[in-house]
Amino acid sequence: MSTSAAYDAVMNHCDVSDPDLSPFRINFLDLKKNLGVASNVRELAEQYTQKTGLNLSDHLIVTYYQFNIISGLIDWNEIKTVLEIGPGNGNLASIIYSNHQKNFIVVDLPNTLCLSMAFLSNLFPDVKITMPHEAKTPLSENKGFTFLTPDQIHLIPDDFIDLSINTSSFQEMKKEQIEEYFELIERTSRNGGYFYTRNRAEKIPGGPEISSEISNEPVIRFSEFPWDPKNRVLAYEICRLGRLVQRDNMFIKMEQIIK
Repeated sequence: MSTSAAYDAVMNHCDVSDPDLSPFRINFLDLKKNLGVASNVRELAEQYTQKTGLNLSDHLIVTYYQFNIISGLIDWNEIKTVLEIGPGNGNLASIIYSNHQKNFIVVDLPNTLCLSMAFLSNLFPDVKITMPHEAKTPLSENKGFTFLTPDQIHLIPDDFIDLSINTSSFQEMKKEQIEEYFELIERTSRNGGYFYTRNRAEKIPGGPEISSEISNEPVIRFSEFPWDPKNRVLAYEICRLGRLVQRDNMFIKMEQIIK
């Protein structure tokens, strides 16, 4: 199934999307009632082009799907500062900022951080941008983007973040790195803040040769991430859009941080 067809199927409660209603699953009929949530790809494309002047891609459809989920589980008026770990080129940050102007802290490896820096600064030329070499404590609490490398995460104060996000990058890390970022999220999140993540259900680390040579690296499993049992689970399910368009299942989880 195409990404466009999958988006429309899930958002409109079609049988193929496994739309069982349960207090433990995301209700996409309710999500459609939220401001800024597009119920179909045609509406989505119009919104995105109007706001950015760019064309909608499959990657952006998946990103908007995640924005819909986040928007249905939080009140954006309560969110002041967003932390995104491993943002890729910055698609999700751009969609959030286009709809809700917030203070963003973006953390990524130097060789990929440049992608989101270039994309977001070009898309929002009038927004305050703080580069890694300019970052210092106290970090800005004003609307804009602060870019940090992993060795600068100590600059983020305790109880500073309202919403933390990681999509499709914890699955690429070693367990020790995942633990470090979970500790960061717990330390920097305010009590009552939120943590959203979407990652592979399971991944065996390895390079192109993994199909012909055995990898002895520990398997990375979403269910084995170092979740804090104190936190309140708001959503936890297999990504229904992903299930329709790709081979490997993705988990989605949203937690409210309890301290």
